[in-house]
Amino acid sequence: MRNRLSQLPSNHNKLPNSLSKLLSKLLSNLSKLYRNLRKLPNNLSKLLSNLSKLYRNLRKLPNNLSKLSNNLSKLSSNLSKLPNNLSKLYSNLSKLPNNLSKLSSNLSKLP
Repeated sequence: MRNRLSQLPSNHNKLPNSLSKLLSKLLSNLSKLYRNLRKLPNNLSKLLSNLSKLYRNLRKLPNNLSKLSNNLSKLSSNLSKLPNNLSKLYSNLSKLPNNLSKLSSNLSKLP
């Protein structure tokens, strides 16, 4: 009997210690939960605002894609004209020295 009583405090101390740890962890988790729940209305409001913005942007998307398609088509058309325009530019630039020479000659003939 005495032997059993000497073991009792040892077992008795272990149980409250582990129970104390569990209660401490529970209290810590409840505190975190409370903080997070307090943030929830603000976070839900932000989420709703962002979803609203997303919805508006998604509604604009078809129109913006159509504009993009038109602009890409124009770009393609302009790029296809580029070789011809560059060729004309080169031709005109190659005539420039001769035209400048004629201009100089004509200017020298002026009184």
